[in-house]
Amino acid sequence: MDSLFLRVILGGALTAVMTVQADSDPTRPPAWASNESRHPVEFVTAEPLVLQQLQLGRQAVVVINNQLLSSGDRIQGYRLIRIDTEGVLLRSATDTQRLTLVNSALRSQPRQHKTTTEGNQSQ
Repeated sequence: MDSLFLRVILGGALTAVMTVQADSDPTRPPAWASNESRHPVEFVTAEPLVLQQLQLGRQAVVVINNQLLSSGDRIQGYRLIRIDTEGVLLRSATDTQRLTLVNSALRSQPRQHKTTTEGNQSQ
């Protein structure tokens, strides 16, 4: 009787273990990794930041990418750190950007002054 009881218990235990092992196959990918549960990833490319307007006064404000911002505001992961007469300083966790109203290529070219005076032209 004891051996029959032991066989029934061992048989039940083996059946339970085999059922659990079949459900939790260690080589089977987890459910979240299956193709059925995946959603397509959409990559969003941020448009370049463009300073469009700058207004100094009691409270300096700027327009960047059609958004009105003041010091401390955020845009595309950047915080607006400083507004001055030439532009703005933006900082993110990994980058710092300086935006100006005047194209930097134009600012780096030397200005050419054309001066002529009547009657006093030396050659």
